[in-house]
Amino acid sequence: MTGIARGQLRGAGPMLAFDRVTPAGPGGPTLIFLPGGGQTRRSWAAGLRQAARLGLPALALDLRGHGDSDPAPDGRYHLRDMAADTIAVVDAIAGPVILIGASRGGQTCMLAAAARPDRVRAVLLADIAPGTNRQNITAIRAFLQASAAGFASPLAASQALGAYRGQSAPPDPDRLARVLRPLANGRLYWHWDPRFADDAFIDPPDEAPLVDQAAARLRCPVLLVRGSLSELVDDACVAHFRRLTPQVQVELLEGAGHMLTDGQTAVFVDRIFGFLHRNPDILKAPEPAP
Repeated sequence: MTGIARGQLRGAGPMLAFDRVTPAGPGGPTLIFLPGGGQTRRSWAAGLRQAARLGLPALALDLRGHGDSDPAPDGRYHLRDMAADTIAVVDAIAGPVILIGASRGGQTCMLAAAARPDRVRAVLLADIAPGTNRQNITAIRAFLQASAAGFASPLAASQALGAYRGQSAPPDPDRLARVLRPLANGRLYWHWDPRFADDAFIDPPDEAPLVDQAAARLRCPVLLVRGSLSELVDDACVAHFRRLTPQVQVELLEGAGHMLTDGQTAVFVDRIFGFLHRNPDILKAPEPAP
């Protein structure tokens, strides 16, 4: 398998960390994986491995202020800012791209694809769509804002995450310790800038119209894989998406909630590569320059 290289690309300000696979052959369009808010690029490790096995160039990015990417120098984490980062990455990559995103990363994909229709071959979304159930975003906001205060121990982080997910058995605190970072105050924090949890950046009033406008401008193939237990993407949301983006194809992932890339990454990766296999024109290598 092609090895994974690590590096950074300039976004619309901050430097963005990436993991990348580059096949030796002609390859095809570059797959760009974007994680959800509060996640890191490592949530897409299975996607990178599968791309490498198939000989496709791919990279997984940390969003601004997440993982190993730089924090926003001006403290801005609006969806528009994250889309500007992705557009900068698309512009820095030669040839066509396929944008793949979960949750916040998926919204970012839609905005970037609408801004660069000549560069984006397809948009593949993990449980995110226009018209999400905004009432249930309240729980996500509460979890992020509580997490922004940090945790006294890995056990406290495990209990908070388990309660948010509705799990009877919280995640293993020892495993979580590897994705927490201590700050000078002695508390432990997830690998994202606490300013990301500000009310100004979590479902502000201008966000839903922004996503609707982008979705209505998409002309490339679009896949939505939704979780059957999703708190955000329901039947009304899917119907709204179909009105805006008639070409969208929708697949249901049974037993999965909104954060389906956490526990069911391999299944989701199988779905997206299955979609690409059924639509081989998307994967055609770009024509060589004359």
